[in-house]
Amino acid sequence: MYRRDRCETTGPTRDRAHRNSRITSPSASGVVTARTRPPIVNAIRPDHAQRAPRRHAIRVAYDALIQEVSQLQIDILNQAGLIRAAGDLLGSGNFIDEQSTNNRRQTLAKLFHDDLLARFNVPVDPDGMTTWPKPPLSWPFGSQKMTAEEARLLDDLGLMGARDAYGIYKTAIHESENVFESAGITDGHSDAFRHAYWNAMLANRFGPEFAQEYTNAHEGVDTNAASAEAMDLHNNAVGRRIAAEHPDASPEELATYVKEAVLRGDMVVVGPDGMLTPSDQVALGETGRAEGPPATGGTKPPPTGTEFTSGGYNPGSDGESSGTYDS
Repeated sequence: MYRRDRCETTGPTRDRAHRNSRITSPSASGVVTARTRPPIVNAIRPDHAQRAPRRHAIRVAYDALIQEVSQLQIDILNQAGLIRAAGDLLGSGNFIDEQSTNNRRQTLAKLFHDDLLARFNVPVDPDGMTTWPKPPLSWPFGSQKMTAEEARLLDDLGLMGARDAYGIYKTAIHESENVFESAGITDGHSDAFRHAYWNAMLANRFGPEFAQEYTNAHEGVDTNAASAEAMDLHNNAVGRRIAAEHPDASPEELATYVKEAVLRGDMVVVGPDGMLTPSDQVALGETGRAEGPPATGGTKPPPTGTEFTSGGYNPGSDGESSGTYDS
């Protein structure tokens, strides 16, 4: 049922509003009937008349700006085309592309280097340096200088565990002197191999938690250049990853996996320019040396919660990956 809405207007306006409000509509029986709709009311407020010119002016200014930017882009492209064409005439048509590529390469290399410095950085041991073992064990075996945290971790392993840890360290040094014919024994490919292989064997023998805590403690000195420390910590992590991927590998197999990782570019070395670089981006024997001040700050990784004691350790023999913790 339809009803006619009442309109408060009077006179001719009222009649016109009523006429506009009546529309025809077929009913269910097919008879055309009339129904009403609300009268059309002019909703434009007085201030709209003032806004319209302002909107138009803004639109005109916007269109002009777009046209100016488009023309500027065309001019830039034309100038680049002219310069490239001039380069072609001079016999160096790829100068712009080469220069741009070199700039991008240098920027990416700097970002890669800075990212490694920020992520692989441990604080200096607050307890400083010490010697291990202490007398009387040092009398027959001698002692080595190390960080106080390294010494504590070796004490936790016990004498037999520490013996095996030392054997792993010597094995890593020996293999690194032969795998790449000593190319880059400091800050180069052999150095990268030594750290990764050392960590892979430590993780295989003692578990990744000990390997991480011990080798992080090893870097807690105040004499390493920041880039050397970042390189070592990164390559240490790669070695532990390799051990996790190959838990049943022998030391010889681990050495093969580590060598492949160096050649594949999983490691980092110091390039000729002193920047940390993927190990496959620098030829053997052409690496540089880490220079600059020692790393500052650093974040000590949170404790793993693992107690490294000698009670459950099966030492095995040097060169075998049979040492385990009973759990």
